[in-house]
Amino acid sequence: MIQLSDEQLHNLGKEALIIIVSSLQDQLHSLQSQLDHANAQLSDTNRQIELLTEQIRIINQRYFGRKSEANLSEIDGQISLFDSFNEAEYLNQNSAKEQQILMSFLPVLSNTDCLMRS
Repeated sequence: MIQLSDEQLHNLGKEALIIIVSSLQDQLHSLQSQLDHANAQLSDTNRQIELLTEQIRIINQRYFGRKSEANLSEIDGQISLFDSFNEAEYLNQNSAKEQQILMSFLPVLSNTDCLMRS
């Protein structure tokens, strides 16, 4: 853009001044539109940041909150150190499950054994 001195502006005719003012108004309107668009984008970005921050807060509360250890042990199948736990009872339950599995295979094994003896 050309910058005119005060003397040059005084020497310009009415038509030239009207053209310059009109051009400046167009530039001002264009800049205002760009500013409005940038403000709208900034507002949307701020809303997204607020939503993401809230999601992070909720996730942190779930994983690191007061009940996080209980939730993790339930998910992983681990037993909490603070629960009342009877090791003998736990081992007995596992051996009962093993016996059920073995019993389901015994008929198959005995049929296979009979076939091998024949």
